[in-house]
Amino acid sequence: MVPAQLLWIIIPCTLSGPLSAGMVKIVNLGGSITLPCKLLEVPPVEQLDVCWMLGEYLVIRMNRDQIIYGISYRNRTKLPAGGASRGDFSLTITHTQHGDSGVYRCVMFREEQELKLAELQLSVEVPHSPSALFVRTGDEVVLPCFGRVDWLDSEAEKVRWERQDLLVLEWVHGSLYVGPRFKGRASLPKDRILQDDISLELKNTQHEDQGVYNCSFVKSKAFRNSAQINLTVTDNMTWLEAGFGSSVLLPLHTVSPVILSFLPDRGNGSVRVCEVEKEQMECGAAYSHRTDLQQDSLELRMLSMEDSGTFSVMERETQRTVSVLFIQVFPPSTGPLEEDVRGVNMIIIISIITVVIVVVIAVLRRWRQRRLDRAEIEEAEVCL
Repeated sequence: MVPAQLLWIIIPCTLSGPLSAGMVKIVNLGGSITLPCKLLEVPPVEQLDVCWMLGEYLVIRMNRDQIIYGISYRNRTKLPAGGASRGDFSLTITHTQHGDSGVYRCVMFREEQELKLAELQLSVEVPHSPSALFVRTGDEVVLPCFGRVDWLDSEAEKVRWERQDLLVLEWVHGSLYVGPRFKGRASLPKDRILQDDISLELKNTQHEDQGVYNCSFVKSKAFRNSAQINLTVTDNMTWLEAGFGSSVLLPLHTVSPVILSFLPDRGNGSVRVCEVEKEQMECGAAYSHRTDLQQDSLELRMLSMEDSGTFSVMERETQRTVSVLFIQVFPPSTGPLEEDVRGVNMIIIISIITVVIVVVIAVLRRWRQRRLDRAEIEEAEVCL
């Protein structure tokens, strides 16, 4: 049952006709945006009845001098102060949510007729859910997931997080259940669900937390998968920048047999680089001609732009990820050293051009002075 203090804001405001929009507005999740709606002829206050709708849902309504809010738009929507007197009914939405996306209509009701003043589409841009995340053991990580969940009265219908076939967390009708392995470490605050943010917070991460996580929720009475994220938990994380054609050392951090994998920055899946056991290694075709063992590290030579990404070292027997190295390879013309050289060369060129200009100006002045002196001498000879 809807709480008593919210009953008065659920006002029917139905519209007819297909939902389409010629204007598209874009806003980032959590931002603010104003949707324009203006009327040239301002009606008397007693005839004022303007309604903003998102699909079939009421957003805000001005009926004479009374403002009525939709149930999920209170405290984050407003109309211009004094706007009614000048026919400005533009809608401002703050703290935008994922579910705010859709076709908005600004309608005036007059003499039992609907007068459409504006119609436009709003797109709320949400952060892209990564296919892979990396976290150091013991640290906290947030697995992003967004979606508008069905609500039963004042409670969310159902949200579920799973790791493979293991239940991590489930929110059902206001009750939160956390799987035994994640007790005290996994959470999903209700206030974030209201904002269409159903991201999973996981604290004090352990090696056993590694795996593929799936986020799903009930929408229109059916489960929908919203995100799938491969979480890697490691003891060591390193960030490195390197120039095109240079070499790097990938620390192994263990004497046990390991498998090195690589996830490209713009790739959807990882590839096997090498398998190392004691002083022996077996590498893929793309790496065999440019890798060497250097004590407890693997040397990777002749770096190219395709080597930008994430290298992972996993123990073959335990499947534990012991090390992760993030590498960014600079192209030949934009690496830090090359940028410095280009800067110095530019200064030298500017200096040379400046010197040439000064010399040319000096020569021209001297030549002009000589012409003036010669003209004076010739004038004096004529007078004589």
